[in-house]
Amino acid sequence: MTNIGTKKNANTRKLIISNYRNIGITFGKEDKPAELVLNRGLKPDELGDLLLLVGPNNSGKSNALAALEAFGSGTVGNDDFPDFMYWDQLPDLVMKITNDNIEKSRKLLSKVDKKSLQKTDLKAELEALKSDLEKILKEGIKLKLEREVTSKEISKAKLSDNEKGILTSYGFDSKSLSELKREFTNNTQSNTYHYYQDVKLALEKKINELETKDKLTDIENNIKKNSSREEVLKKDIGKKTEELEASSFHYVANGNEMPEYDYLLSPKIVTYKQVPITQNNLSCKPNEPSDFMKNILMIMGINASNLDNIYSQYVAKRQKSYLKKFADDLNKDVPKIITDRFNKMYYCKDGEEYRFEFDLDADRVYVSLYRGDVPIDLDKQSTGFKWFFDFFFNFVYKEELKPGDIIIMDEPATNLHVSGQIELRDFLKETAMKNGLTFVISTHSPFMVNCDYLDELRLMVRDKRGFVKIADKFDIVSESADKLDPVLNGLTIGRHILVGPKQKVIFTEGITDYDYLTSFKLLFARENNEYKRLTFLPVGGVKNDKLLSILTEINSSPILLVDSDGPGKDIQKGSDGTGVNVLSLAEVDGEKGQYKTIETLFTVEDRERFALYEKDWNCASMFKRNIFENEKTISDTTKNRFRKVLDWLLDV
Repeated sequence: MTNIGTKKNANTRKLIISNYRNIGITFGKEDKPAELVLNRGLKPDELGDLLLLVGPNNSGKSNALAALEAFGSGTVGNDDFPDFMYWDQLPDLVMKITNDNIEKSRKLLSKVDKKSLQKTDLKAELEALKSDLEKILKEGIKLKLEREVTSKEISKAKLSDNEKGILTSYGFDSKSLSELKREFTNNTQSNTYHYYQDVKLALEKKINELETKDKLTDIENNIKKNSSREEVLKKDIGKKTEELEASSFHYVANGNEMPEYDYLLSPKIVTYKQVPITQNNLSCKPNEPSDFMKNILMIMGINASNLDNIYSQYVAKRQKSYLKKFADDLNKDVPKIITDRFNKMYYCKDGEEYRFEFDLDADRVYVSLYRGDVPIDLDKQSTGFKWFFDFFFNFVYKEELKPGDIIIMDEPATNLHVSGQIELRDFLKETAMKNGLTFVISTHSPFMVNCDYLDELRLMVRDKRGFVKIADKFDIVSESADKLDPVLNGLTIGRHILVGPKQKVIFTEGITDYDYLTSFKLLFARENNEYKRLTFLPVGGVKNDKLLSILTEINSSPILLVDSDGPGKDIQKGSDGTGVNVLSLAEVDGEKGQYKTIETLFTVEDRERFALYEKDWNCASMFKRNIFENEKTISDTTKNRFRKVLDWLLDV
């Protein structure tokens, strides 16, 4: 066998999460940041994919989605800080891409060294804010505040008049002020951030109170005279809020020069919540446009109010030609603005394209939907089509999505029946791959999980301390347990739901074997449904002494496929009497033991063509992802070898 080398770094894009809520807490030396692997390819046609976050309730799925949102928006709020009383580190979020041996990252920076100049800048911002507060006091509000300064505790604090005014306006006692002043002096990043939030909220509250009070005429008049001044200052402070938050959490790029991949480090990250569109929404009165009508007209570059104007002309001059002309103009532009992109994203086959047509009658506006020349009812279409229709008109055009962008969905399809959930999952996968989009979804639904695509899973693993990591390299068996259990628990199902009782389960040595065998199963199943009966599950290596006993607990008649190398031969010899049928690739009929490993089923040319590096899981996963696109370039020799192995496994 020719070895074409092992890749040191895979082509990946990942979000590295440190100290964000309960994820990636780096408390001890053994603790590492959590890594959410988003893509295993960096080229535009390799980016699209579907990721499923699974795990029990309160395991951190929603927090992982929130971390993605935070990176996309560039903001980290108070609720995003770790909630562990013995740990007060600030969140770090880093988008990182790796290309062979080259790395580049973009970090949402929140950690600031004590000697950093950013500290000094932050303190200057706070001083500027304090100065603005004092200006407000001097512009009339100070008079009211000074009349109310009667507390003995305040006088004991030996504060200046302005400090007394600030203290009273916030409603703090002297002890509270001392604590805040100490926090300000220490100027730790977390305390400064919380102090600033307290100042902002209290200031806004006090301004609102003083603007609405009318007990003292002189103060009221003073406020009226200076109201514009106060509003300016209030807006200025709001601006300073944004500037301060931006300076506290900002992006820093590091690593090698890879300008062709820069867009992957700063993708648009958006959250999608479905708003269903029905057949009734496709028509409306001209003066009462539906949300759908507003959206589709907006896409056409027309304000919905134009409808009312057109109908006003029609009523005034009693000429329907005004309505016809408006509809004709719309329909002339619909194909290039909407129809072509809709069909491309939905990946319509020739002759099955959809089209849209506007029609205006005397008192109603219609958008008709056709497939070819046949009018169709939106309500009677498939779940996947209706989901895409909603997604396209409520989301795609508004967000202007492009390859590399990330779409977040929290528990979608909860209201769909089983077949609808399966259809939606398949449609999301196809939409992602055809358009270079990455869907990141949290789910409890077992019907969103497909055993042929275990690479989609991101398992939220929570330890006894409450710290969460994200596992993405999925094997069924760990050193001492059935590793599928956490998935089943997170999905609240039994194993028979995830793996049907009629399926023939073949356990494989590892994830690369699983990917390659499943790739050809999927390919051949398009012509022969018999191959669909096979389900491959990876066990993570055969050097585990407890592996055979664990497999008998998982499956009543387990079959384990192993390489014909030393470890494979050892476990096959030790399987007698265990109830596990251990098969070796050397036993494939008529091949005289020439197949040593799954990789030897590929010709050398195919391995080089598809960069199938020795036991590289990311390469194997990408090969499976692109199996249908690559079908014509895979040699017949490789196909025939895999077909022979799959036929052999079906007959065992």
